[in-house]
Amino acid sequence: MIGNQASLAGLPTVSVIIAAFATERWNDTGKAVASVRAQTVPVLETILVIDHNPALLDRAEREFEDVIVLPNTGSKGASGGRNSGVAASQSNTSDQEAKDFKVVIALDDPPEDIRPGLSCTGKIVTATKPRVLTIPIQALTVRQRGDLEPKKPNAVQAASNIDPVAEKAKKQELQGVFMIRDGKAEFVPVTTGITGSTDIEVLSGLKDNDQIITGTYKIIRTLRNFAKVKVNNQIVTTTSES
Repeated sequence: MIGNQASLAGLPTVSVIIAAFATERWNDTGKAVASVRAQTVPVLETILVIDHNPALLDRAEREFEDVIVLPNTGSKGASGGRNSGVAASQSNTSDQEAKDFKVVIALDDPPEDIRPGLSCTGKIVTATKPRVLTIPIQALTVRQRGDLEPKKPNAVQAASNIDPVAEKAKKQELQGVFMIRDGKAEFVPVTTGITGSTDIEVLSGLKDNDQIITGTYKIIRTLRNFAKVKVNNQIVTTTSES
C-alpha cells in the first residue's frame, strides 16, 4: 500500500502488510519480513497481521520487535487480514480497502496436464541470473550507523556539545550482514540484487567463501557489532515420539 505523504527522498512512502495464519509456516513468515527489510528503498512501516491464531500472534509479538504486529479484527481470511493492516497503517487515505483482482494470463505453450475448467498452482519467475553470489535472506539486517560504533566507557557528552550533523549521520540506516573476523561478529555493509524465496543476491560487500552469521530473525536483530561469537555449524534436528 502506498500512502500520500512523500518521503525525504521524494519517493512515495510505502506500508507493507503481511498476512499470516499458520504456525507451521513460521519460517515463511520470517522470510517475508526479512525480504521487506532487504528492499533497496526502506519502507515506512511493516505490518504483520495474524489471522485468528493467538499462539502465532504471541510469538510474532515477541520475536518481531521492529514490526507492527496485530490481530485480524475483520473476517477470517486474507482479505480481512489485509483490511485490518490497511486500517492500522499510517496512510492518509481513510477509505482504502484491500481488494482481490482477477488476472487473466495467456500461455503460449501450456503443459499437457493443464485442463480447461480445473484449478492449478503456478510460479511466476520475475528475474533469473546464473552464477551469482547469494546469501540467506535471514542473514541480512539493517542497523543505524551509530549503533555499530564501539561504545566508549563512561563517555558523557554535554548537550551543548552535540553536533547536529554528526547526530544525523549516526541515524543513517545501513544494510549489511555480520561476518566472522577474529572470533567476533563484524558488521559489513552490502548491496543486494534480486530476491528469491530463500536467498538474495549480493552485488558488493562480500566475496565467495566469506563466513557470515545467520540465524533466527530475533538473533540477527539483537546481535551487537564486535560481539564475541563461536562457530557452530551443526544442524539442529528434532525428533518426536510415536
